Amino acid sequence: MIKITNLSYSYKKGSKKALNNISFNLNDGEICVVLGPNGAGKSTLISLLTSSRKIQDGNIEIDGKSLMDMNFSTRNKLIGYVPQALEFGDLPVYETVLLGRLPYFYFSPCKGDKETTANIIERLSLTPFIDRNVNELSGGEKQLVAIAMALVKKPKILVLDEPTSNLDLANQIALLKLVKKAAKEENATVLLSMHDLNQALLVGEHFLLVKNGELLGDYHKNDLKEEVLSELYGVTIQINDHEGQLSASLKENI
Repeated sequence: MIKITNLSYSYKKGSKKALNNISFNLNDGEICVVLGPNGAGKSTLISLLTSSRKIQDGNIEIDGKSLMDMNFSTRNKLIGYVPQALEFGDLPVYETVLLGRLPYFYFSPCKGDKETTANIIERLSLTPFIDRNVNELSGGEKQLVAIAMALVKKPKILVLDEPTSNLDLANQIALLKLVKKAAKEENATVLLSMHDLNQALLVGEHFLLVKNGELLGDYHKNDLKEEVLSELYGVTIQINDHEGQLSASLKENI
């Protein structure tokens, strides 16, 4: 379980808090989507959870252990992270994905590391690109490589910041299916930051609504209300239920 308690963060001393007193819990195997407008605090929350930024106030616990008390290696094994901005070394896809196993080996990878890498590459349909330089791939293909690097750790927590932003529609759906499969088969807690509300409703089970650095709501999918989503985004949103699958639409004239 992930337990976040009274988490606050300011980028400059005395400035308005980017996050203010955020608290919530996430269960193992749960898919949680963070929703909110630009500048809401979603990326700040992710940077604290992934230790990209140091916690100032509050605490993050994973299975009862504080993230601040863990060394880098332990945190790196527990958390797989796919950022929005992707940067890679000048390496083939296979070696790039294998680097995701670094927390588990020191001088050279073992047979198990190589088998895990090959398995993830196959699951993400990256086998045709295995010997290609990762920097020669399209944006969507690079996104899949980054996700493979995160999954190859077999992390307890998988964090993805706008993971479908560079993918075409078919690969967006394939990725969302993969996220669901990872949560179910690996019992990984998945946290995604997303702008596309309909994609969020396809994959999410738990929703955190963040606005102006505040937690506006903490909801199970079936408890989401049109009025709170409308307040979150500042437009009128309608939730539709088609045979149990929720979708959202705008009730606005353009």
